[in-house]
Amino acid sequence: MQPLCHRCGEALSLRDQSSDATAFCPHCGAPQLSFEADDAPAQEDAPAAAPPPRPRPVDWRAAIGSAALVAAVGALLCAAGARVPVFSLFTCIWVTSASLIALGLYRRRRPQARMDAAIGARIGGVVGLAMAVALAAAMAIIGLIARYPLHAMAGFDAQMAAALHDTMQRAAANGANTTPPELLRVFYSPEFKAAMLLSTLAFVSGGLVLYSTIAGALGGLMYARRSTAL
Repeated sequence: MQPLCHRCGEALSLRDQSSDATAFCPHCGAPQLSFEADDAPAQEDAPAAAPPPRPRPVDWRAAIGSAALVAAVGALLCAAGARVPVFSLFTCIWVTSASLIALGLYRRRRPQARMDAAIGARIGGVVGLAMAVALAAAMAIIGLIARYPLHAMAGFDAQMAAALHDTMQRAAANGANTTPPELLRVFYSPEFKAAMLLSTLAFVSGGLVLYSTIAGALGGLMYARRSTAL
């Protein structure tokens, strides 16, 4: 179909319409407008684009790396304290400040990461767990070396036996010692002493994780206030 001028109604030449030089009607001079239809079909049923993934509140790779580093240093200090008693003081200081040190390392690795009390508590819990595992492993290795190659655990065994004997003596003085002799032999056996050590270690580890979680929450709150102030 031949196009017509929108003003005078005269026929426009197809050759003129396809030329860039003749954008006006050759009869009345009115400017002519042309529209190009988009041949691409409308994608009305196209699925909506997926939203971008939400950023993780904690970069666990950096957090676990910081916790492992702090725990490794604590284990080395514990091992050194077994040989040089003065290092025991540094071990206590390091363990009590482990969460704050790990949070400082985490902030140094990820300065733009979010930080608040909840995030600090989560990282502190990981630090406490890593510290408990590292200290338990260090103490177990030290105990094995002292007992078998060095044969230096006689004093420790004597102290445990004396503590257990005192407990039994106090129970007998209060009239509560009705334990049969067969069960008393179980109490004085090496297996029972090992169970006591493991239960004590589990109790101390739980307390360490709880303490590190609380310290991490306080450290996270401190870092969050510092970031807000800056």
